[in-house]
Amino acid sequence: MTQLRQYALCSDGSHYEKRGKGEPICIDDEIPFAIPESWEWCRFEAALVNRDAERIPVSVADRERRAKIYDYYGASGVIDAIDDYLFDKPLLLIGEDGANLLNRSTPIAFIARGKYWVNNHAHVLDGISEAYLEYVALYINSISLAPYVTGTAQPKMNQQKMGSILIPIPPEMEQLRILERTSLLLPLVDDYGYLEDAHERLDAELPDKLRKSILQMAVRGKLVEQDPADEPASALLER
Repeated sequence: MTQLRQYALCSDGSHYEKRGKGEPICIDDEIPFAIPESWEWCRFEAALVNRDAERIPVSVADRERRAKIYDYYGASGVIDAIDDYLFDKPLLLIGEDGANLLNRSTPIAFIARGKYWVNNHAHVLDGISEAYLEYVALYINSISLAPYVTGTAQPKMNQQKMGSILIPIPPEMEQLRILERTSLLLPLVDDYGYLEDAHERLDAELPDKLRKSILQMAVRGKLVEQDPADEPASALLER
């Protein structure tokens, strides 16, 4: 794994990256935020092993003729099943194309486990451990991928663009602590999301419900106080 380290001869703490045989290049304008001294910035292409060359797409018609045994993955997760598999270990999958790259209605990075097949709409990535892959997935799902996506009608994040993403790599034990803490917090976030969705639906429905409620109270004589001095409605009807 190649890493981006602070250039030792630079007293201002700038970040430099060595590209090829030339002099290190300052990349301060690419660093999104400060990280602890024990962490390292790393390019995605250096942080993981790309296994895209092992993917094989299978047409819908072909899949319909085959037994449904193993999960068949696309850009956003399992989309079908098939009678064979390409991979038999936990790997990180990241959607390569589709609107989800930008609107993020579902996680764009996820771990595939067991025996499974992957088509050519999801990048396949390997790493030093499953926990490391989970940490990378957590980071990818937390950032905007818009700077790395080409096309608007058909958004796509190719290998080159994905490989240029900078990832902050913490020490191994800190990765585990981050994963443990997020596993406790994210379910609470999900619960909050459900409540927020319900709140938004209620807000959208409130004007109509309030209007109906006011009308119901009015016709039931509950909207204003009753005045016993008022003449009865029968007198009104007689007139």
